[in-house]
Amino acid sequence: MTIMPRYLVELGWRYLHCLGYAVRVSHPISIPGRRGKKRLVFVDVLGFGRDEIVVLECRSIKGVKYVKRHVEKLTSTIRSMIENLRELYGVQRIRPIVLLDDEEINELERQGLVQLIHRHGIEVLRLSKVIETLIDCGLRELECREMRGEGDLILTILAKVGTYLRSRAKQGENSVVEHEQHRYG
Repeated sequence: MTIMPRYLVELGWRYLHCLGYAVRVSHPISIPGRRGKKRLVFVDVLGFGRDEIVVLECRSIKGVKYVKRHVEKLTSTIRSMIENLRELYGVQRIRPIVLLDDEEINELERQGLVQLIHRHGIEVLRLSKVIETLIDCGLRELECREMRGEGDLILTILAKVGTYLRSRAKQGENSVVEHEQHRYG
């Protein structure tokens, strides 16, 4: 799982921010490497809460040849990150999460690899859940801004898209993403 789509990181930090976390993107951490040497890795997104830290790794398995090996390497790296963060920040509650596209999670489930990730205490987060949460958060923020007499073009667009997607879902139609995937193959 060496691929880290930038859009997942962008959505991931916004998701944690929406949930009330202070966020750091691409946070460097030293973990044990080969032959006892330290190696520098970067946590995609770190979320700092009142009494916990969230480690959010954003991944894609597209184009990965040996998926099981990459999942095992990812879980090992995340465990090392957690140990380092405990020492660095003195926080015991660290919540590791891997953010993946829904289709890729479905593929990992077919291969039994989501259970492998869960066995290591790592949550698997679907992109659709992140998007749903961001739409709800954007709508709440838009309402607050409107009450204060402020406007925000991006939040207004997000609200319109959310309303449109919900109306399509109520009608039992495919999502826009599914429609575009079928349209462009």
